[in-house]
Amino acid sequence: LMDCMMPDMDGYETTVKLRELGFLDTPIIALTANAMQGDREKCLEAGMSDYLPKPLRPDELRAVLKKWLDPEDSASPESDRQAKSTAVGEFIDLAELEEIFRDNMAMIPKLIDEFKSSLGESLDNIEIAAQAPERIEDLRLHSHTVKGMAANFGASPLNAAAAKVEEACRNDSFEEARELVAAVTEMSNRTLEELRKLGY
Repeated sequence: LMDCMMPDMDGYETTVKLRELGFLDTPIIALTANAMQGDREKCLEAGMSDYLPKPLRPDELRAVLKKWLDPEDSASPESDRQAKSTAVGEFIDLAELEEIFRDNMAMIPKLIDEFKSSLGESLDNIEIAAQAPERIEDLRLHSHTVKGMAANFGASPLNAAAAKVEEACRNDSFEEARELVAAVTEMSNRTLEELRKLGY
């Protein structure tokens, strides 16, 4: 499973290197928070075998693993979805997380604690990076991290806010990105407040 957005050497370059080293038959599945048109083609052109957008969904991951590890039985398993979670708010929807861990719900509070801690650290890094134009790449990477975390925890407004900062950085628009940081901070605060109201 190959993360596309890694520092120094990203997933695309890593895949090319692995193929050059002789790992020609090893399945390499792209994991990316980007779900834009052309992303799948970019992954395949780099030599990856398949593509999974984040947040990962159990049925999709299971189907891709079976496809590449058990090709004789690659049919996608039927979904075993339970009723929608009651832990749904305007800024966060934990239904997906609860579906993933439905056999071990005790993990969820710990995961949410780690989410809150990681989010706080990432926000600090974003604030620091937003102070200097020469740190625009740091700002992009930290915004990408928040975007991915938010997607995994069903925090759609925060995901959208972080994606806008990341996109501005991609376009080399530092001033625009810096102005958009305020929305990331606001959505983070609202997400954390809603988690408190949901009992986390």
